[in-house]
Amino acid sequence: MIDNGTNLPNDAPGAPDPENAGRARNGRWRAGTSGQPGGGRTGSRPASLLRLDRLAENEAAEVLRSVLTAAKAGDMSAASEVLRRLWPPRRGRPLTTCPPVPADPAAAFSAILAGIQVGAITTDEGEALSRIVAARLQAVEVADLHARLVALEGSV
Repeated sequence: MIDNGTNLPNDAPGAPDPENAGRARNGRWRAGTSGQPGGGRTGSRPASLLRLDRLAENEAAEVLRSVLTAAKAGDMSAASEVLRRLWPPRRGRPLTTCPPVPADPAAAFSAILAGIQVGAITTDEGEALSRIVAARLQAVEVADLHARLVALEGSV
């Protein structure tokens, strides 16, 4: 017997229908039970957003023209908005060369900190490089432990 909230066996008279499982006798959903256990349909959007999209669809070209006109006339907030759309903020940059990691991790972290202090790299880039150095150090430690373990097993 599963708990259907009525303390009755599922086949007893008065037990809820299987399609109403999860609902109380008054027809409301019990706490912790969703009306959509699988969630909404993939790709579905709220009706209010769909209405806004339809409104914007008709006016988008005109709005774009007016923002571009204002930007050309010197409106810096309009220009800023246009530029923000054309060139979104950078979220990092690729490393063109992988700098050698010093054998001393403290030296590597000191070099990263020095790069941040002089402005050669940003704090975000320094954080990413620090994580790379830490991961490299961990990989070297794992390789060293593996070599030691193989040597110990060979000597036994």
